[in-house]
Amino acid sequence: MKKKIISSVLALMLVVGCLPLAALAAQNDIDAAQAPTYNESTNEFFAGGTPITIEDTDEAGKAALIKWDGGQQLIAADAAVYGGSDTVSSNIHLSSTSITMNGGQVKDLVGGNKTKNEKSGCDYSLIDTVTLDINGGTITRGLHGIDNQHTAFGADVRKEQNGKSYKNYAIGDLNVTIDGATVNDFRGVTSYAYAENVDVVVGRDAAAQLKGFMWGTNGIIGNATFTMYSGSTDIGQSILRCCILGKMTYNILGGEIGDIYAGSYYPAEETAAGSNNWDGWGFGGVDYGFVGSTEINVGADAKYNDIISGFQYREDVEIFKNKYADASWCIKEIDTTAPIVLNLSARPSAEKLDAFSVIGSDASYVTTNWKATGITLDQNELLLNAGGRAVQLNASVLPEYSTDSIVWTTSAPEVAEVLDGRVDPRSAGTAIITATAGDVSAQCEVTVYEVEEPQVPTIDPSKPVDKVEVGSTSNTHVVISSSANQLVTEILAGKAVDAVDEATKEAVKQAAESGKAITAAVSVELMDESQVTEADKALIKESAGKVAGGAVVAQYLDLKVLLTADGVELGTLNKLNSAASFTIAVPEELKADGRIFHIARLHDGKVDLLETVQNEDGTLTFSTDRFSTYALVYLDGSSGGNGNNGGETTTPGGDSTTDTGKGSDSANTGDVLPIAVLGAALAISAGAVLTLRGKQSKFRHMK
Repeated sequence: MKKKIISSVLALMLVVGCLPLAALAAQNDIDAAQAPTYNESTNEFFAGGTPITIEDTDEAGKAALIKWDGGQQLIAADAAVYGGSDTVSSNIHLSSTSITMNGGQVKDLVGGNKTKNEKSGCDYSLIDTVTLDINGGTITRGLHGIDNQHTAFGADVRKEQNGKSYKNYAIGDLNVTIDGATVNDFRGVTSYAYAENVDVVVGRDAAAQLKGFMWGTNGIIGNATFTMYSGSTDIGQSILRCCILGKMTYNILGGEIGDIYAGSYYPAEETAAGSNNWDGWGFGGVDYGFVGSTEINVGADAKYNDIISGFQYREDVEIFKNKYADASWCIKEIDTTAPIVLNLSARPSAEKLDAFSVIGSDASYVTTNWKATGITLDQNELLLNAGGRAVQLNASVLPEYSTDSIVWTTSAPEVAEVLDGRVDPRSAGTAIITATAGDVSAQCEVTVYEVEEPQVPTIDPSKPVDKVEVGSTSNTHVVISSSANQLVTEILAGKAVDAVDEATKEAVKQAAESGKAITAAVSVELMDESQVTEADKALIKESAGKVAGGAVVAQYLDLKVLLTADGVELGTLNKLNSAASFTIAVPEELKADGRIFHIARLHDGKVDLLETVQNEDGTLTFSTDRFSTYALVYLDGSSGGNGNNGGETTTPGGDSTTDTGKGSDSANTGDVLPIAVLGAALAISAGAVLTLRGKQSKFRHMK
């Protein structure tokens, strides 16, 4: 039968509960801890429930020094150390035992009691909690939780022996840590014995060497968990004729381990003859046993040779059951489809996979999850407009054969929703879009800018005005909104912009990144001639004079787009991405038959006479994409005008642009054009008002 690979990554550890030990032996009172004793003739040390510490020693002929509160004992290299007592011919129920090993050498270290159970007159031998903390030193033969020296095998362990249950010789919780030590072999339980929960941690604080690992031989365990962070373990044999009634969990997070058996260790898997060899075996030769359920998790930093199915998953298990149907030790209720979950972040290192029988990855009772080790997004930041087009984010998962599904989430669904990577902008703000595959994730920060409908005042041409007023036309708010939105987006994207100066650019950037509302509003200030430099007045006069020598300046205007945030001025928007139209209401005292009006724009040292429409209702309309100083000028019919131009367009003749040569504020020696409308400067809130909210996107990686 062809061998298949099964491999693993870290997942949550589930525990199948069993009855607490106190409930199993409630009739037995807890005995007080005993004083430690040492039997030199048998070279056995019994702590009797008293916490002990094993250290190295320089004493000749001795391998370790055992210390406890109030005493110490030197022992030889071939000594066996028990955390409990000698109960071969007596009963005991201890609350706990505790052994800490920091150095030295022992042959065997057993957390529980020494017992041969009912055959030698021991009715019960119980310990609620056993703690083994191995920080250093060497254990040359075995590290055991409980070692019952009784010859009960397989199904016989779960039967009463002389009126006694295996739960009469038990440990409640067995907690083992192995750091920086060398251990030949670990076994949780042996023979006619029981442990409710076994938890073994290897290499969490320091790398350890563990040659072989086994939960037990012929014993019974409720639940068992093995976690490895560093160091090495030659093989995870799991069980020999042992039964784990609940769940067996391996968490291989780091370090190196050889083969891991999902179920009972069965070396005959490597023998082509398989069950044909059984004729020469006795009840102790066949490594039968079973596990209620298995979970094997292998992290990305761990190395392992292979994962192999245990005896219970062999296709010829029925042959075994039939062959030994009459044997009292034959476990007839072996579950051949007990569930197995494999969470794998690393592939096995085995090159030749030729075992006789292994779990097929396609078996219905096997769930194989190839865990993702990395995930990336094709975009780490997005700038989107509320209600605008959706953008698709694409995630790449490593390894490519990962079975982890990608889950998309958003931190703020009211700002941006996400479905299968499609990001839909909803309202102003910032949202973190996260793509998660198993234990790894990647994020994209999405900033949504919202452009509100501008507030655009209008001019009622049926109402007379006593001063020049400027208002907006229907397209003004669209152009201002588009220009301001484009400006903020380009600034946050790090692009070069020429619509604002550097100071304004930085102020806008900081305000947007702080999540403040940015407002763009058109402002018009009526200026008297004292607010205009002589040089600028001369330029405007020169340009107006090219239309007709008698042109008169009726009003100077300061037209601009102010950018503010929370009422604080950030600067001015000096240029739009397209022309916006404005309407001017002219006072009755400025109107006259045959009078023609023009708009002169002074921007960056140049004067342009703009195309002006004189409407039937007496208002004027012009378009511009730049802002600074403007002048309303007129030309009477007696100076060359063409009479009432209602509804017609006035286009300046000749060269309508004059360059200042940039700079001179000196007075012009020519005539100063008269100001037809006088009075203090007045700011008119006339412009398209819009609001932008948000802050610049930035990329965020958790594993």
